[in-house]
Amino acid sequence: MKKVLSIVAIAALIVGVMVGGVWAGQLDAGNTTVAAEKIPAAAPYTMNTNTSYQVDSTVAASTVLQISLTNGTFAAPGSIDIYDPLAGALMGCTNVVVDPSTVELTLPSNLATGIAYIITDAAAAPYTLGVNVPGGSLDGTVVTLTVDNKNNPGDTKIYAQGTVVTVKNQVTAKINAVTSKLDFATMMKTFKFGALTSSADLYVYSDESLNDKAFTLGVGPYPILGPIGLNIRLSGDLHGLASISYDAGAVTTAITPTDITNGYVDMAIPAGSVEMGPNGQAWTAPVDLTLTAIGTTGTDSIATGDRTVKVELPTAGPVAAGPRDLISAGTVSHTFELDASQYYIPLIGVNSATGRETYIKIQSKSQYSGSNGVVAQILCDDGSMVSYDAGTVSSGTPLTITGSQLKAAATAAGKTVGDSFAVILTVNAPESDLFIYANIIDPSGAKRVPVKTVGGLIVE
Repeated sequence: MKKVLSIVAIAALIVGVMVGGVWAGQLDAGNTTVAAEKIPAAAPYTMNTNTSYQVDSTVAASTVLQISLTNGTFAAPGSIDIYDPLAGALMGCTNVVVDPSTVELTLPSNLATGIAYIITDAAAAPYTLGVNVPGGSLDGTVVTLTVDNKNNPGDTKIYAQGTVVTVKNQVTAKINAVTSKLDFATMMKTFKFGALTSSADLYVYSDESLNDKAFTLGVGPYPILGPIGLNIRLSGDLHGLASISYDAGAVTTAITPTDITNGYVDMAIPAGSVEMGPNGQAWTAPVDLTLTAIGTTGTDSIATGDRTVKVELPTAGPVAAGPRDLISAGTVSHTFELDASQYYIPLIGVNSATGRETYIKIQSKSQYSGSNGVVAQILCDDGSMVSYDAGTVSSGTPLTITGSQLKAAATAAGKTVGDSFAVILTVNAPESDLFIYANIIDPSGAKRVPVKTVGGLIVE
């Protein structure tokens, strides 16, 4: 469907620009900006544009003008002519269609200086030029119109070029990531001070300056609900998390055991529920993307590290193009950190029948007084984690944790671990104050097990 856009005052005079020391023809092709969201993937988008063309000096009758498009085609190439505003009529040029993007016009009379001619395919006012923007055109695509002398290319009296259409994304988005501290007192099942939520700020924008928009937001105050929908995928370790929500719970999706196994959860925000504002305008209130913890009633602790997000604009409603990523996969939205030290022991060996046992020793270097709690997160056969309060370590009094203790804690929680499993230890003390090592002892002797930081460095 064609859209008529008033871009330039057709009768306006255009100032010449020097080309190689000679004044050249001038073309104002309007540079109509169109939303990429309006352009279907497999079909062209047709729009009417306005042009204003002047020559530097008189161009004689019978001259053949070559008029062409780059990155586009003419909607009606066989109908293209030149409108003379002084005469108030089309010139009646002889039209030869070379291909859908190129026509040749033979002038029936002179082109004079000082007249803003219009290149048009219309038989009556408004004298616009229909341009097909190719299907699937993306942000940054530019359609260019060129006027030249067929028999003397580059003729400075005639040659001119201008941008007819520029394709731009109307919808964009950004996320302000959040860093939340996990609460040691709840065995990392909540955030600091027992809080259950961690919220990042998600902003979705509409470029209201475009000439041809997919939709119009209307008058603020912003944010207001736009007519689009969003698909959001949050990826990462989802243990200990109950749900993801948007806009103070306006849309909420529960995190299922399948999501935890897959390592991602998908949430669809319906059309009409997305809060938006215009580009460049500050918003008075953020729109939240919130993760809610299961809390102390759950079995799993919340893992440290990043959660990432992908935000996709689906093809629906006013959006003909797509789907398109507004925020690329892998963009960090939430980071969870500990106010504590954390260690990974990749092998805990336990077998009472063979006399195999693991002993973990944690000792304070006496830099800090008082006791510091130790929580073990046991990695079970089904991929879940069981949290176990392993006791406290204080200055001069080392703490010993056995593999049998950890296996029993997993069993008590209804989980299974084999004779070999892994554990993450969290100690509520700075790493500089701690000394930790682990041995597996069986009838053949003792073997030291590497103890690593979560980042992978071996500490012992």
